[in-house]
Amino acid sequence: MKNDPMSRHCPIVYAMDRIGGKWKMPLIWLIHQYPGVRYGQIRKAYAGITNTVLTRALQELEQDGLIRRVDFEEVPPRVEYHLTGKGKAAVPAVLAITDWGREQMEADGKRPLLAVIEEEK
Repeated sequence: MKNDPMSRHCPIVYAMDRIGGKWKMPLIWLIHQYPGVRYGQIRKAYAGITNTVLTRALQELEQDGLIRRVDFEEVPPRVEYHLTGKGKAAVPAVLAITDWGREQMEADGKRPLLAVIEEEK
């Protein structure tokens, strides 16, 4: 976070430091919709994200206390992602932005596409 007063004291800047960027809100939404989602399922749902970017976004969400990574220490590796209390508290904001985005897409004649990963659960 920057050191200027706006960055240090603005709730919007503070929130966006945690959930902003291209992939963090979609990840929060996906983990909310599919608790226990696995890394491969996330990659399949969001095919446009690279491994590096996905790993970094998940690590940042975990460091900020929004998600919990559960490693089952199995071979082959099995890891699941869950929202924490902080992450669940962010869901209403993410859903509000989702609704706004859906309205804008429809107004622009675009069809929203939601990832479906349930067949792998």
